[in-house]
Amino acid sequence: MNIKSKLNQLICIVLTSFIVLATLTPQVAEAAVDITVNPFSQNATTITGTIVSDVPIYVNVEGTYKLVSTDEHGQFNIKLSEPIAHQNVYFYKKEGDFFKTVKQVHIGYFGNEMTPPNFYGVKDGKMVLQTWPGYEIVAVYEGETYVAKDVVHIPKKQGTEVKAYTRSGSTRSSTQSYRFDESVNIPLEIASPETERSMIQGKTLPYQKIKVTVGSYTFEEHSDAFGEFYLTVPTEYRYGSAGFTLIAELVHAQLPQEIKTTKEFVPITINEQQPYKMLENGSILEGYTYPDAEILYGDQTIRPNERGQFSSQFKLGTTAKQELVFQRNGQPYATYSFVQPVDSTVFPFEVTKQASTVSGRVEGKTEPGVTLVFRSRDGEFITKASGDGTFGLDLPLFESGEYEVFLKTTGSIYPLGKKVTIQEERPLEAPVLTFNETNLTIQASTFAESAEILVTKPDGDFDLKQVALRNGGVATIPFNYGDRYRIRVVSGNRVSPYVEGIYTQIQRPTFTDFEEGKKTIVGQTEPNATVTLYNSLRYREVLTVTADKSGRFTFELPYVLSKWTYRMHIKRPNGLGNENFYVSPKDVTVPRIYVDGYESIDVISEDAKQLMITSDDLIESSQVWYTIDGKKVSGVVEPKQEDSSSNEIKLFASTDNKTFKEAGVKIIEISLTNPSGLTTVTSLAVKDITPPKLDMDWTLYGESQISGTTDPGRIVHFGRTGNTVTQKADEAGRFTFKLPEPLTPYSRILSTISVWDEAGNRSTSSVNAFGHPIVDIRTNIDGTKVWLANENRYYNYMNYELSINGEQIQLKNGEMLIPLPKAMSYPMKVKLVLRNLDGSIKSTFEKVLERPSTLTTPKNLKASSDRRTITGQLDPYISFDIYDKSGKRITSNRAKGDGSFAVAIVRPLVANESLRIVSKDAFGQTKSMTFKVADKTPPVKPTIQQAVVPLKQITGKAEAGATVRITYRSKTYTTKADSKGIYRLNVSNWLAGQKISVTARDAAGNTSSATTTVILKSFRTASVSAIRTTSTSVSGKADAGATVKVYANNRQVGKTTRVGSSQLFKIAIPKQKKGTKMAVRIYRAGYATVERKLTVY
Repeated sequence: MNIKSKLNQLICIVLTSFIVLATLTPQVAEAAVDITVNPFSQNATTITGTIVSDVPIYVNVEGTYKLVSTDEHGQFNIKLSEPIAHQNVYFYKKEGDFFKTVKQVHIGYFGNEMTPPNFYGVKDGKMVLQTWPGYEIVAVYEGETYVAKDVVHIPKKQGTEVKAYTRSGSTRSSTQSYRFDESVNIPLEIASPETERSMIQGKTLPYQKIKVTVGSYTFEEHSDAFGEFYLTVPTEYRYGSAGFTLIAELVHAQLPQEIKTTKEFVPITINEQQPYKMLENGSILEGYTYPDAEILYGDQTIRPNERGQFSSQFKLGTTAKQELVFQRNGQPYATYSFVQPVDSTVFPFEVTKQASTVSGRVEGKTEPGVTLVFRSRDGEFITKASGDGTFGLDLPLFESGEYEVFLKTTGSIYPLGKKVTIQEERPLEAPVLTFNETNLTIQASTFAESAEILVTKPDGDFDLKQVALRNGGVATIPFNYGDRYRIRVVSGNRVSPYVEGIYTQIQRPTFTDFEEGKKTIVGQTEPNATVTLYNSLRYREVLTVTADKSGRFTFELPYVLSKWTYRMHIKRPNGLGNENFYVSPKDVTVPRIYVDGYESIDVISEDAKQLMITSDDLIESSQVWYTIDGKKVSGVVEPKQEDSSSNEIKLFASTDNKTFKEAGVKIIEISLTNPSGLTTVTSLAVKDITPPKLDMDWTLYGESQISGTTDPGRIVHFGRTGNTVTQKADEAGRFTFKLPEPLTPYSRILSTISVWDEAGNRSTSSVNAFGHPIVDIRTNIDGTKVWLANENRYYNYMNYELSINGEQIQLKNGEMLIPLPKAMSYPMKVKLVLRNLDGSIKSTFEKVLERPSTLTTPKNLKASSDRRTITGQLDPYISFDIYDKSGKRITSNRAKGDGSFAVAIVRPLVANESLRIVSKDAFGQTKSMTFKVADKTPPVKPTIQQAVVPLKQITGKAEAGATVRITYRSKTYTTKADSKGIYRLNVSNWLAGQKISVTARDAAGNTSSATTTVILKSFRTASVSAIRTTSTSVSGKADAGATVKVYANNRQVGKTTRVGSSQLFKIAIPKQKKGTKMAVRIYRAGYATVERKLTVY
């Protein structure tokens, strides 16, 4: 073994306290770009959003690209000349000279956008919010959260503001605020139809269901997240041949009022002002004109049918620009010019200038006046040919790519089957050469296919070779010092300039200051070379410096130099050579001595037979003495090989394999001298330092004692200092201590076991649980597998022995399901033995399986609607799943060791719902049982209608079918709620001011909480005079002592008045507009309030 290898073996031991500092190579960070585009519909004429970017951003839409302007907040607003429809929008940034696509969006990009809930107003004192069926609404109002699907109802309290959002899975909308006092606005609009009337567009709130009627046809549509919807017109009404009436109506049970709209569509009319009507289909010529007309299309004549409708396939040729001539009786009356598809094989199209990596300019020649579309994965670009057919288009400069060429026709675009490919025209730059000892790496700085290499040897021999460049333009070839080179890279017919030179070796650096214990290194190498120092611990980079023009370099280190080997990497400034050198600082400290890898050792065991002595230095010479019977003698040292250096020596107690005790050695003295002449001396005492024997038996969870083995007769201590118990080991060395309680995974940390020998040596052992005991063994039907059952489904297989029918079974891992080497016969005698570390038997589990194991049917299943816990009984440690009626699993778990289980579930249990439990063993056997949830839920609190004398009937609402108990003056009356929950009780002579208490009891015997009310008196008189637009007061008649208030549109007007003994009242009010809704409320404690409603006339 060489010196470097031996030194490296000691690095991890000696230098574990060193702090490694690494200098990170700086990297150019890619410009951060974050573009957020706000959702838009296909009718949008603006694209808005936000850009966060360190570089300019460009946008491509409507066939051209431009720089995006943003305000101080990074927001942009891109205006379009026409609706976006289904166009893609591309965003670019520039990296160097080239554009790069950073984002692409279209209308489908926002398909998963969610909108906040729709406001359906306030109904019966509850705010109604609505969203798409299946979506959830989450609302917060006065600290309370409301969650519901499709629709949520929020009862009015003191506050007026509600905040809510929509969610589905992990996706959610923004949060929006709603007010109880805001007005409801649910639009429903039908836009003008498309030309051919096959599709009609509408607008309403998002996620609405729309019922549409066209003639005798009725169908349904849904609005999208933008509130837009599209209606397909029935075939017989399409193409404008017949007029029709379209009726659209929103459908939802919670709508505050009927939302309906009607739109009339008139048929196409042909007259002098509109002699023809073209349907811009894009795939055929189609339209309307006079039934007796003729349409000239090239050399073809098209004749309409009796309704004036005509159609024709396009006649493909060399010309795209065509014309229809409409005539009657041979006289033209109209013309229609259009651009049609062509025969791409004969259509004139020629590219005279290709886009390249130097210029994005494309030029060519085609049919005069036509519009061409160039489409690629990076966008769509449009140009129009001039009058002589030439065209030119300045595309963004992309590094690579291909464009498909389309002809823009009337109503569509048509592929011409032509492609424009970006040509690579960047000039090839000279390659970058990197020499690394005996290898040369060639790196093309621009794209190149191969390298041409001419190598001339020092003896004049030469070799010319062509090497393919791979992995981004790289090739590595062997190269020798002294070789002359002439190299260039090649791509097609393009070549780079040559790089020439001679490869010379970098010489080993010299040092003027490089000393152990210092923080500075001063050395000399080639001028302007880069010097990197790596530390001695795994050679991680510490610092990098650059030598000056004379080759001098200096390191100022973050820590002192050790005496180990460092790697120093030197690289020429032009990259034409780099070398690694292994260097060591000057040694100025005495050697450090390690005994069997440990420093500062002054005692060794008398039972040892040999010692390994190592040092942090090379050992130039060594001397060893043993003290035996008071005399110094030379120690026994392993002979060193001639002409070898080492940092270690090996000592032996004797030449005949004795221990130091048997050899009589009491003291060992060692002297080591390093190559610098520095010497270290240490002395080792040979003593009895071997601790006494202490082997603990395994302790399993559930056990109440611990045991183990030590030397016979030793005193064993168990406990903590000041609170220990002791026991003397028996003649076999065995001892046992009882625990205060059985050991569980939750037991507090137990104390340690300790023993001492006569020399004061101590052995200790912590008391830890080995695992859970195996409590059951099961087998499958064909006897090829067994399953071990315990609490945590794991066991330490290395300490267990399994035999079946006397045959030993090899255990390979801690899996509880054990495959057997063959099918075992029944009865199957299974024996599982757990052995302690000393080989003694800790426990034995035996079971005779007369037949394959089967599952018992689940029993004692209990669940109730007032709890979220399900209990029952299964086989020990068997897994189970519980499903609801729909088959959805609601919980899973496994039984305890006694087979019982109690499992909590998340959702509430519903009274009388059916649940199914399926137990499953490790072999796939299952047993199931269906059971019902006991009804322990009391009925809702019943209601009572206002009770006013003379009272003839008590009525209200309770749970349907419930028994209703009504208590009046300590007497209870019973009645029954009908199928709608209405209950009635006929009464007579019940007195005003008395309390009535009502409870409901369901069929399961659950009783609701009580509702109480007081029987009220009724006013003998309560009348109000009519109110006119000229009225300045409200007058009427009521019982003396009553209080009267007047309201206009739910707001009080006038003062509150108490009726006097005359029983007449009159309240001054402002004049009210015709139609104003008025209400007069008459009330008094102990009386039923009377409200009279009037309308101003």
